[in-house]
Amino acid sequence: MNLGIWVVVVCVALGSCDESIVQTAYGPIQGTLHDQYRAFLGVPFVSPPIGDLRWANPVPPTPWTSILPTQSFKAGCPQKCDLPPNTCPQDLSEDCLYLNVYTPRAANLTTPQPVMVYLPGGHFDQGTSGCLLYDGSTIVPSSHVILVTLNYRLGFLGWLTNVGQGNFNIAGNFGFMDQIMGLEWVRDNIAAFGGDPKRVTVFGQSAGAASIRAHMISPASKGLFHQAIIQSDPLPIPLRATDDASSTGKLFTDQLNCQDINCLRGKSVDDIVSAQEVVAKKVNWGRIIETFLPLVPTVDGTIIPYHTFDAFEKGLVNQVPLIIGDVSEDALLFIYKAANFSVNDLEYEAVIAFIFGTDAASITEKYPPYPFFGDKRPAIGFLGTHYIFECPARYIDRLLYKNNPSSPVYLYQWDHAIDAKLWGPNYWYCYGHVCHGSELPFEFAGTEVLKMVNWTVAEQQLSQSIIGYYTNFARSGDPNVGPYKVSLNWPQWDPQNLNSIHFEVPQNTIQKGLLSDYCDFWDPLGYRHGWH
Repeated sequence: MNLGIWVVVVCVALGSCDESIVQTAYGPIQGTLHDQYRAFLGVPFVSPPIGDLRWANPVPPTPWTSILPTQSFKAGCPQKCDLPPNTCPQDLSEDCLYLNVYTPRAANLTTPQPVMVYLPGGHFDQGTSGCLLYDGSTIVPSSHVILVTLNYRLGFLGWLTNVGQGNFNIAGNFGFMDQIMGLEWVRDNIAAFGGDPKRVTVFGQSAGAASIRAHMISPASKGLFHQAIIQSDPLPIPLRATDDASSTGKLFTDQLNCQDINCLRGKSVDDIVSAQEVVAKKVNWGRIIETFLPLVPTVDGTIIPYHTFDAFEKGLVNQVPLIIGDVSEDALLFIYKAANFSVNDLEYEAVIAFIFGTDAASITEKYPPYPFFGDKRPAIGFLGTHYIFECPARYIDRLLYKNNPSSPVYLYQWDHAIDAKLWGPNYWYCYGHVCHGSELPFEFAGTEVLKMVNWTVAEQQLSQSIIGYYTNFARSGDPNVGPYKVSLNWPQWDPQNLNSIHFEVPQNTIQKGLLSDYCDFWDPLGYRHGWH
């Protein structure tokens, strides 16, 4: 029995310890006790990235001796947030690098429990871990896992690269280094909460998923996690080479009229966010696909040494048991956000020609504008979901299996829409559609989110299934093995059987050859259109 669990057991036996107080490596913290779980919200894991630490790699927090209250979410990182309801932070501050820990009550922690670390999405420039959507009030007590959600720097504060432009030598990846520090904090501290530092699963959606992809490539992340769940990762949108990222960084520093780091550090947060908004609207017509995600981790040769497909094709990854998948209309949201106007047949074909060049004719033949009548944005979303999300995920499965067939990979598709009220009025085009992020309310099913919906029995069972499969996977590396008794075995993916699970109502199903007709078309064409 490890020391953290031993302390918990002794305290419960003696009845003399306050289980709301945990001693971390930096000092004691006090969380909140609920009936079935404990919550430690706003735990510092690095020093605030302000002053000379703005655009610097993170450093450990200054230790403290008095008990630090950790009973409410901290501010989100600076941003202009237009995400759906319940995902934007209520307050903003550069002092935003905090994490949240949800654990079962101490009396239920007789052995070290598996740990799940969630990296939130949000385009790398929006979002927060401190929101209702990622609440651990259901997943933790129902599955006896430890849940950690963490913030990382966003926008140009987190992802600015500017090497060789003016007097700058900013290598970027500050948000990525924040994530690494968060994983190191988990390694060094989670035992005190009853967690097992040798069973850490990282999971994330969208930008969080792309971050996990980068962690699979990074040697600095090796050993910090033992399983991974990648949800709706836009794989063909590339990580940036240093020169490409520096070109975007120069647009930002020029917008602020700065030629050195001291000038940048003297700018207000409002100045930085305003400049970021201006740069975000500048379209690189030579690399149009990058406009959907202009800020991403930088391939710097050290922390992230390789581009995505180069790394996976050559087997240069931290290969661990993996769940990967997407939702059935993943690209639709992005198409409607990018084009707030109807698209006709001619414009549809022009978009394909512009992005795919010499391959456009065969792609248009495979994806004709019909049977989508009228506005062709749904047709672009249909194509984009296959090209950007679902087929490259299967391609990654092929590469991982080829390089290490003994390391299990599980493929899924989510195919159930969420209640319209969870989208809010600005995302009307997702009503009744399985848009990007549709699985998240079911995956967490936090107490406050459940108050907003009126799920059917089948939807409740759907939620229980994804929570059960994911937490089983965190416990054993196999979604079928654990406390959750599966009624449907989720088979590993392999290139012979091509099996995947289909999350849907009235019940989940196993599919063989998910989208093979389309993905077999895309694999030979490749997933690097629009990179150069």
